[in-house]
Amino acid sequence: MAAPDGDFLLPEPSQLSMPAVSEGTDALFRSPGSRPMLQMSFLCEGKPFQITVLESQP
Repeated sequence: MAAPDGDFLLPEPSQLSMPAVSEGTDALFRSPGSRPMLQMSFLCEGKPFQITVLESQP
């Protein structure tokens, strides 16, 4: 997966991993050793979706 236009928004040094996708209003994603860095909510064709970027904790 490549993100040539979005990787400049992340502080150096940064890496993007493969995305995780979940469905449902009660979906919960956890990644041990990380915390949310950025969360954005959108509507697409009248349906909500959310993007969350996680950062590793030292």
